[in-house]
Amino acid sequence: MSNPRLDTTATDQVFEIPATPPGDVRNNNAYSVGSYFSSTASTALIITSWYLSNIGVLLLNKYLLSFHGYRYPIFFTMLHMISCSAYSYASINFLDLVPLQHIHSKQYQNRFNRSGLRDNLDAYAAELRNLAMKILEMMAKALRMEHNDIRSLFEDGFQAMRMNYYPPCPQPELVVGLNAHSDAVGLTILLQVNELEGLQIRKDGRWIPVKPLPNAFIVNIGDILEIVTNGNYRSIEHRAIVNSVQERLSMATFYSPSLEVDMGPAPSLITPESPALFKRIGVADYFRGLFSRKLEGKAYIDAMKIQNEEHK
Repeated sequence: MSNPRLDTTATDQVFEIPATPPGDVRNNNAYSVGSYFSSTASTALIITSWYLSNIGVLLLNKYLLSFHGYRYPIFFTMLHMISCSAYSYASINFLDLVPLQHIHSKQYQNRFNRSGLRDNLDAYAAELRNLAMKILEMMAKALRMEHNDIRSLFEDGFQAMRMNYYPPCPQPELVVGLNAHSDAVGLTILLQVNELEGLQIRKDGRWIPVKPLPNAFIVNIGDILEIVTNGNYRSIEHRAIVNSVQERLSMATFYSPSLEVDMGPAPSLITPESPALFKRIGVADYFRGLFSRKLEGKAYIDAMKIQNEEHK
């Protein structure tokens, strides 16, 4: 059975960014990205890409590894699948983890002014940044953490946004919208745009559907927050499924520490009775390691545990 392919001749109709292949990646034109622009950040800033899964087949599993040191692609175009059948379906990602601070680039100023879209995204992003910091500070207070343990990491943190569109599929039992995983970031704030169920979380080995609530956010704890709180708060494994009746829309905002700092269990939480469970690592190195692996449950954070290091 042939592998799914993406339509690399398409044009992103939302932002009018031509779809152009990113270069010779495995001699395969199954990938398309928008324009490139300069960045002083290292390869950790390849957060603009994320693994899409198709029945466990990772469409982008070698993509990032082929670009050590490459610069930020500003947008992926829409990913068009040839049909909704087994081995040929994936979510269509309109904006794939956009680094919000770069939206202000003058080079792209006119492309983001579609009927107030730019202003609305600016306002939405600012409000969610404030909300994320409030949530993080309250969670830290509940653990009696030192105030600076959270603020020094997240105050100038990295924020990204992703919009997902899952079209209806005639055979939803044969496909997975997005593989089971935990978010590698600090905090995820998810807005389920329509009232269609599709998000599921794993609890006690079972998948539990999360019913969308009108005018409400879902807040997911990510792997970074589990590390910083030394396991007191656990990241949640989740997945996305599709259905045959209606499309599903969601909008996720991710919040992580600054890429220029180191992270590890907060010093105020480490005692002789509660030793550090995770090693310290630079945030940039953390994301480099993330994108060298498959999107697979909580495998990455498990690899960050100190006991795993000691038994290698």
